[in-house]
Amino acid sequence: MKSRILLLTFIPFLIGCAAFKQLEPDPEVVSQEGPYIELKDDDDHFELDRGKRYYIEFPAPVEDNFYLVITVSDKNSIISGLADRFDDDKGPLSRLLNEAPKDAEEDVYPVKRSVQKFYWVIERVDRDMLLQMTYRYLPQWRYKFETQYESFQNILAENRVDRTTYENIGGSVSLRNFNFSKTQQELSQKSANLEALFSQLSSIEKLFPASILNSQDEAYRNYLTLKEDIQLELTFQKNYATALKVFETEMGTRNNIPAFAAAIPGFLDFLKEKEKYPANIITEANRVFDARLGELTPYYDDLVQKKNDFDPVELSVEDVDNLYKEIGSVPSSDYRALADFIRVYNQKAISLKKVREGMDKIRRDIENKKSWPDNNYFNNISSQLSDLTKSMPAAGFSTQGKYANVRCAGLLNNAIHTLRGEAIRASEDYKRAQALVVQLNRYANDRSYRQMVQLINRNKDLNFLAGMYADLDQKSLQSQENQITSALKQQNWKQAEDGLRLLHRDNDFINYNSIAATKSRTVKALEDTLLARVERITRQRVDAFVNEKYNVVDDVEGLYRDPVFEPVWNITFTSGSQNDLIARKERLNNRLKTLKENEFPAKAIEFLYKDFVKDINNNGVMKARAIVTHGQHYKGNNSKIRNLVAECDPWASKWLTKEVEYRKIYAMPTTTNPSGVNTYVFRVNIRIPTDARFPAYDVNIKLPKAVAENAATSSWYEQMTMNKDLLKPEGRFTINAPGPENDYTALITPLQVVKDSDSVLEVRFKHNSFKVFEVSLMAQKPILRKN
Repeated sequence: MKSRILLLTFIPFLIGCAAFKQLEPDPEVVSQEGPYIELKDDDDHFELDRGKRYYIEFPAPVEDNFYLVITVSDKNSIISGLADRFDDDKGPLSRLLNEAPKDAEEDVYPVKRSVQKFYWVIERVDRDMLLQMTYRYLPQWRYKFETQYESFQNILAENRVDRTTYENIGGSVSLRNFNFSKTQQELSQKSANLEALFSQLSSIEKLFPASILNSQDEAYRNYLTLKEDIQLELTFQKNYATALKVFETEMGTRNNIPAFAAAIPGFLDFLKEKEKYPANIITEANRVFDARLGELTPYYDDLVQKKNDFDPVELSVEDVDNLYKEIGSVPSSDYRALADFIRVYNQKAISLKKVREGMDKIRRDIENKKSWPDNNYFNNISSQLSDLTKSMPAAGFSTQGKYANVRCAGLLNNAIHTLRGEAIRASEDYKRAQALVVQLNRYANDRSYRQMVQLINRNKDLNFLAGMYADLDQKSLQSQENQITSALKQQNWKQAEDGLRLLHRDNDFINYNSIAATKSRTVKALEDTLLARVERITRQRVDAFVNEKYNVVDDVEGLYRDPVFEPVWNITFTSGSQNDLIARKERLNNRLKTLKENEFPAKAIEFLYKDFVKDINNNGVMKARAIVTHGQHYKGNNSKIRNLVAECDPWASKWLTKEVEYRKIYAMPTTTNPSGVNTYVFRVNIRIPTDARFPAYDVNIKLPKAVAENAATSSWYEQMTMNKDLLKPEGRFTINAPGPENDYTALITPLQVVKDSDSVLEVRFKHNSFKVFEVSLMAQKPILRKN
């Protein structure tokens, strides 16, 4: 078996490896419905050689829903299957599912009229053999029915229920000790089995061709007969189960009169279809019900006599009367008197209950109304109440004989009188409320909320009004909130703060306890809004100032004296503690301080420096001085900003940290003579890492031509110091003059510096200009020179 499974796994591969030989039956295959036909080659069986592969073509059936049934004498010696697509040795087989039962000897394949040809393919032959094979075409319904017909009959036979017990109930069969559970369980199981069988037959019926209907086909006639037998048995079992359920229900209510009375509607439903049941069943039911009906009168007479409330009696005398009629029995005079009282009493009790429920609904509707009523609201309520009280039952049971004075009748009379009085009082309240609502709506049109509150408070006994106008406190609160909000929008800070004080102290509301928390939150929110608005307007004012002034180069110092960096309003109101107010104001002041000492100067420095280096000859001196002034006010810790300031500050030393690399710096005038001679200064701190204990360098200073063009005839610099010590050319120390031959580069050599400490070279020169000069410095180890 395992080898067979492995072979099936490799079938797609095998098909692609060797060709198939076609077997052509003689006579040709016939696709009409009919008996088994032996498939031969003329009078001989086909010879199959071991290891070879074959196929036979089968035509499409004449109709849909057909099977092709194939039998082979020695199925274990070959591996075969039916396909609806086959291309010899090109690709895997498109197999059809074999729908035969597991124990069937034949193979059964569903074939469609829409497929032109089918191919029975022998994929493997295990030995040389003769192919003994038969085939037939037949409708699927016939195969499914004929092959299972005997099984279907057996299922029906096994699930029939013996009628003997059913037909002898009330006679030889007593229900007193009857095992209802066992019988009903048997009925349920057998009915379920028959329902499943019926469903299986119905699925076969869906395969019927139109031509089979009303025909004399034997299988078809057997199908109809079997289906009818199943339906008849199911109907009997259903009726049997229903009858047993009725008798079981009655048995279960023994010694429980209310349960029996509650079951009467079900008994009536059963008796209305008495034609479904044999006479013995109906006779037994009538006998049992008649005996039980006699138990009702003493039980409910005692219940009425002892009843201590005015609820309806839980007995439908109409159902009891109908049961008497159905079984053909005449009730006693005692029962008729009792039933007449219960009928009248229940009508009054039910009517009273409906009026009570209607009045409660009106009250709930009024209580649930959370919007202000219009001028007709309580007129409509009064109309509803009037219509409802018209169905108020009359008190009294004088015509009910011995039941006229039972306690429940008295209680019901009292309840009727009480409810009628309640309805009268409610009508008066609703009429008074109608007049008040008209006046309240006039006040509402004028938004006179305080007068509305006063009118409602004067009529507190109409407590439902407070619920309808529950939002009046909120409207009063909202009105004040709107005035404060309006003042905030107009930046009328004084009016807003005064309004906040008034609202904070206001206690005039319908239900102050309910609105107090909301009022407190509103005050707090408006207080926060005041602070936030002051902060925002202040910030907007500062932002506008910054955006307008960050590129200014004149009187930069004066920008920092501008009052724009102060809050637009000094807040004095607080609903909390003064410490909270002080803390909040402090936070605003700190924010303004940050704007003044960090964000504004940083933005100005970055912009001005970018503009400065873009063209140092375009008002470069003033831009550099503006940067330095902003830097003096900058309290941030951004090293980039501080470095930009240092680059523009002539008194700030620029670090030179690498050998043989020029470092560009700016020489700035330290005096202010726009049309004459000015003093220029630049400083360099030589901090080049070195292993030398006493480092010395050749320092090259590349100067602008305008500064060094006359250096051959006069000194280009006024003073040169190192760590404030004056530098003079003497001994081995020289200061070579710049000229065109060295691209105007002055040489200072050898310049002794302090290892790992500041070595500030300061150069001062005078020039008849007021501008910024670019100077480049470079330090390198001294070059040995002769002389």
